[in-house]
Amino acid sequence: MLEKILFGLLGIGLAYKFKENRDDKARMRIPCSFTKDITKLEFEDAVRKSAIGIKRLKNIEIDGPLVYGTVKSQSGLHLWNFKLDFNDYGIVSGNYWIYSENSDSEIPQILAKRIQDEIYSR
Repeated sequence: MLEKILFGLLGIGLAYKFKENRDDKARMRIPCSFTKDITKLEFEDAVRKSAIGIKRLKNIEIDGPLVYGTVKSQSGLHLWNFKLDFNDYGIVSGNYWIYSENSDSEIPQILAKRIQDEIYSR
């Protein structure tokens, strides 16, 4: 009985992950354009302003609605990367998705939230 319940829960989890991946791919296929609410230049300024003061953040690159970051590890021995995706089905609305090599770090979330706050304040 317990095996059936666990197997059922595993199936539900896999189905949810499959739907999530499918939705993510569909969202990313929609070309993103900036609007009068936030221009490309304003978005880039918001990203740069938001990155100030994050000490271990070593580099950021902006490619349209995507923000790529490089972070120095706490030990200082290696670097790891993340990507913030602000393409919300074709517009930059403030919603974001995080892809990170280090799921334990809060740095991508902190930067994304700061950028979101900058977008919402405009």
